[in-house]
Amino acid sequence: MCKKAAEADASRGRVYSKMVENILSSLQCKKLFRLDVNFKIENTNFASFIGRTAHILLIECEPFILSLIYKYTEVFCE
Repeated sequence: MCKKAAEADASRGRVYSKMVENILSSLQCKKLFRLDVNFKIENTNFASFIGRTAHILLIECEPFILSLIYKYTEVFCE
């Protein structure tokens, strides 16, 4: 959800924005990168709905993690 969409959501937008501010305010970095990864998840259950399945797939995919680190070393190393 982007900032504009959060501001337009009268019921949850303020809570979402506050949550993001609280998380990001504790970071001590100057840059923040977002990486969108799309796993083809065919099972639709509660775990896939909340994103747990995608997180597990990412953690278990060691070749992907290693290639990501090697390709974008400047992002992971200061």
